[in-house]
Amino acid sequence: MTSLRFRKELLPLPRHFYEHELGRLSRPSRGYVRCACPLQRGRNKTAFSINLNTGHFHCFSCQADGDMVDFYMAYHGCDFNTAKVALGACEESTINAAAARAHRAERERQRIAGREARERSFRLDLAAEIHADQQIINEISKELQADPDNDSLWRGLELAWRSREMSEREYMEACNV
Repeated sequence: MTSLRFRKELLPLPRHFYEHELGRLSRPSRGYVRCACPLQRGRNKTAFSINLNTGHFHCFSCQADGDMVDFYMAYHGCDFNTAKVALGACEESTINAAAARAHRAERERQRIAGREARERSFRLDLAAEIHADQQIINEISKELQADPDNDSLWRGLELAWRSREMSEREYMEACNV
């Protein structure tokens, strides 16, 4: 199913629109042009005022008031949909609820897959860190067998064990998420 959505930014420039509809306009004064009311077919010579900056019009005689779309509807005697198409202020959009639902479901699936990939990467990094800590512990243990009185090796071993325990705790928390 297709529909035509109104887009105000697609309306023509007010001066071009009114010149096309009414012919040549007088010189503007402070952005306004005055003329005979085209909706009454020219009864009062200066009752109709047009703001060329915004496209708003007002007739002081018949009290007609509105924007360019309102003017087009009144001048041509048509409805809003006809006016927006004639003024080129509509955009065709396809409304397909099933496609929209499928698109939202695919975006959600991608978001979940991305989160799972980040969690998997985090767990792999932690496992690599635990493995590296274990290698350091093994190396320090070998060094301590040769020199059991080396205090700096003992401090290094203690730090390596703490690091490994912290990494294991983080790893277990990440796996239980």
